[in-house]
Amino acid sequence: MRSITTIVGLVFCSAMMFAQQQPPSQPPNSPIELPEFLVTGKELINVGAGAKSAPQRPPLLSATRLDSLNPTEKQPIPALPARPLPQYRRTSVVWPGYLQAEIGNYITPNVLAGYSFVAGGYRLDFSGDVQASDGWAANTQYLTTGLKVVSTYVAPDKFIFFGGSTTQADLGLRHRSYKLFARPDALERTHTSMDLGVGVDGKYEDVRYQAKASWTSQSLSTSSMRDVSDNVFRGSLRAEQQWKSADVGLMMDMRLQTYAENAYPFVEAGAYGRWVAKTLRIAGGAGVQWATSSTGVDRFGLGVGGQADLFLGPDLTVTAAVRSGMRSVTFRDLVMMNPYIDDSVRLDAAYDIVDLRGTITFHPSVRTTISAGVRMRQTDREPVWVPGQNGTFSVDYRTVSLFEINADARFIITPRDIVVADIRMTNASVSEASAQPYLPSIRASADYQRTWFEALRTGVGVVYIGQRWADLANTIALSGYADLRLNASYTISSSFDLHARAENLLGSTVILWEGYRERGIFVTVGCTWKF
Repeated sequence: MRSITTIVGLVFCSAMMFAQQQPPSQPPNSPIELPEFLVTGKELINVGAGAKSAPQRPPLLSATRLDSLNPTEKQPIPALPARPLPQYRRTSVVWPGYLQAEIGNYITPNVLAGYSFVAGGYRLDFSGDVQASDGWAANTQYLTTGLKVVSTYVAPDKFIFFGGSTTQADLGLRHRSYKLFARPDALERTHTSMDLGVGVDGKYEDVRYQAKASWTSQSLSTSSMRDVSDNVFRGSLRAEQQWKSADVGLMMDMRLQTYAENAYPFVEAGAYGRWVAKTLRIAGGAGVQWATSSTGVDRFGLGVGGQADLFLGPDLTVTAAVRSGMRSVTFRDLVMMNPYIDDSVRLDAAYDIVDLRGTITFHPSVRTTISAGVRMRQTDREPVWVPGQNGTFSVDYRTVSLFEINADARFIITPRDIVVADIRMTNASVSEASAQPYLPSIRASADYQRTWFEALRTGVGVVYIGQRWADLANTIALSGYADLRLNASYTISSSFDLHARAENLLGSTVILWEGYRERGIFVTVGCTWKF
């Protein structure tokens, strides 16, 4: 209680001392300022009255000022913001791995698998396959296996020369064992191949470059016959940059090839360029060539080529191309074309004296594309298949004149219906005026794919191969055939599919090489698991 009394007393004394202070004094003889209301009895509002002000002419504006307010040029109305495009979301899932297994008649299993992943900045893709068959006739059984690894690496920008470039390396192995069942003794044959390659695609300042190096090896082993091998080391380089309104560049392609310990190299180097306008695109190049046959004959030549694309409106494109020069013919190309090749073939470079092509393409929309073309070629040293010894085939080099007409079409009738068709008619004659062996006069195919609903898809197709000759004298004829095919697939889940396909449903006699009849009606079913 005593404390409260003391605090109240101190506050009261402070208030009394403040009240005794004198206000600031005015200077002597200064007039006393009284409010207007006390002097006149009227309250003065400090607002300017327009009625009591003399009218004044507004100031004149300069011509520059008037032009800025009323421009002589019409100003466009600001555009409305663009309507954003619809954002489509991916409905299918990308799976890093897959496993596909199927089984067909003639006890023909087939397994394919693959897996992709990224490690240490590298993308690695692995794939492999195994296929075997008990055969559709005596001694027709076979086994094929394959493995492929692809590595892709994009270099960081910190590297001076290779920054931003893409480097891809690949390794491929393939093994196939089968029999020469056209021979009475049905000799066993094994074909093994290995491919190693690395390539880089990048840009340094204004120069775009591509560099590739590869090594391929083919070995062919046949019982009671000699073993042969083919090895090719290939290196190529392309560098180009823009010069004025065109792209110009230099190229070099070197192939060091040996077959059965006989060298047959092929080297070419030259320059090329491209020029693009609104309705015209032109490309061309020229270079020197050098080749040696497997028998030691050197050949020198000049390779030239060009192509022009003329865009006649948004729906029509006309293309014309011309080429002259040598083409490399390798044992790898021949054995992939004909597995029953003889082990003592001669390898030489073909020489296209002139090769003319013309194509007209009608593409009124993304749903419809129709093209038709013509080709005329005169070739010296064209490899031509001829009968070999004891069920094998060899090659002979002849002068061939070729005239070809082709057409193809693609129609997306609806998002669920797609039709693709093509036809090619060929007239190829050798120097003796006979038809080139194993080249059909007509080839045609048609395919229709239908998606009934999201899970079910079916297709039907047909392939027709016309009559062919099996010898240079045109005395042995191989009849044409039609191959009717069906396929269907059903999606059980996003990671599991069932599929089936059937080939040669008409039971046609299919003979690709004289004495070797292919399988008849073939049906296979299988499944695909994605993980």
